[in-house]
Amino acid sequence: MRPASLLGSTDLTQPSSTGQRTGRDKTVDAAGCVTAFALGALFLSPSLHGQVVPLSPARITVDVACGTLACLALWWRRRWALGVAIACLLLGTISISATPAGLIALFSLAVHRPVRQTLLAVALWTPSMLVFAAYSPTTDVASVVVRVIPLALAVAAWGMFLRARRQLLFTLRERAMRAEADQQLHEEQARRTERTRIAREMHDVLAHRISLLALHAGALEVRPDLPSEKVRETAELLRGTARQALEELRSVIGLLRDPGEDPTPPVPTTRIFMREVLPDHRAASTRHDVRRA
Repeated sequence: MRPASLLGSTDLTQPSSTGQRTGRDKTVDAAGCVTAFALGALFLSPSLHGQVVPLSPARITVDVACGTLACLALWWRRRWALGVAIACLLLGTISISATPAGLIALFSLAVHRPVRQTLLAVALWTPSMLVFAAYSPTTDVASVVVRVIPLALAVAAWGMFLRARRQLLFTLRERAMRAEADQQLHEEQARRTERTRIAREMHDVLAHRISLLALHAGALEVRPDLPSEKVRETAELLRGTARQALEELRSVIGLLRDPGEDPTPPVPTTRIFMREVLPDHRAASTRHDVRRA
């Protein structure tokens, strides 16, 4: 899977469509709601005192109600980032206390969603603040444009920067994991190729050793009247060839085994061969001689 497919509308910075959140996410969302409510009260406080035209009780009630709704809407900002940002923006047209919630929703939108949606929300901030300036008797258009609009642009830019940084880190992590996987695959292929080559060479060597054993054993079978010294030399040659073949087989098996396995696998030795195989062979020879007799 390409990193670009993960960083679109369904990247790692965006919550799943099921709306399931971890305990940390819930704690952060609850803290965001409380922070927005506290900042909203701080934004509304100058309008209650020291104004030439104070807000009426009805306007204060509407402002507090809309600000509370905007703060509560932040609980769903991960799943419906664009909807929550627009809802807080609309509530902010008639509520001073909803402005911090709108900024937090805009920041969350910039972090979790593509740039197009963030630019759409930022473009709606200017007419929304102009409507608020026309609605509220406590401010004017110049104050709104100078104070709120730059703040919204800064919040959106910060959120997009964090999103771009997360995407970059994810892409680098994905490339590192892919490079590591490719390296492991290359090493495994090289190891498998080397094991195949060693196995082929060992097959040729063992075939040569066994051919020698068969040749000398056949010579003993063809010439049963050989002197005892010649039979002894041939037997010693057979034993030495068998021991050398077993030692070579043991070394190759040690090379072909995986690193996690036992490095000293049980390989039959010449002593075991003489203790277990030769008695059976002698018994079979004795039975054969008895039948001939």
